[in-house]
Amino acid sequence: MSTSKVELYDPAAFTHIPFIKDATIQFYENGLHKLVQSIGALIRDHQLENMFGVCLVHRHFELRDNEKLVEYKGTATPWENGTERTTGGTVTAQSWFYHGDKLVPFEFEYVPPDIEHAIHWELIPAGFLAGLRSLIDTHTSGHLLGLRRYPGDDYPGGVEVTQGRVNVTFHLEDVTSNIIKRLC
Repeated sequence: MSTSKVELYDPAAFTHIPFIKDATIQFYENGLHKLVQSIGALIRDHQLENMFGVCLVHRHFELRDNEKLVEYKGTATPWENGTERTTGGTVTAQSWFYHGDKLVPFEFEYVPPDIEHAIHWELIPAGFLAGLRSLIDTHTSGHLLGLRRYPGDDYPGGVEVTQGRVNVTFHLEDVTSNIIKRLC
């Protein structure tokens, strides 16, 4: 595959993503901070900072082959593929990672009807994706980093908490010491 092409969701690829605890440990053990900075610089060099950020590639729980993780207003749950057709909205990718030689989405967002929210990959410079791939390949744990849709200047930040097969992102202003204790 050309590094300028983005693939569709692949449930088999999702099973290769590490769980959040393992991904976090590997991130720190392998010193990926500098790689995050390099990817951030690449994003800025291509003037894509209002489109993408860097994310830690992780999963919170298992998904079935006919499911994908879909977030709506801070709550992510498994949706059966095609479910969005019954709601009138669309489901668009919001996080991507390299699996082998393919850039594939692994987290999605529900977008209500009449809102345009898709990333037009044909407008993304091929040099950006080639550079991203090159940076990720320079580090043995580079596969732990991917792209995330930029949430906007008004995004307050958040802390993800998983309960069973539901993941809730709490805004930082709502994070209590109990949440922090649960995460540690």
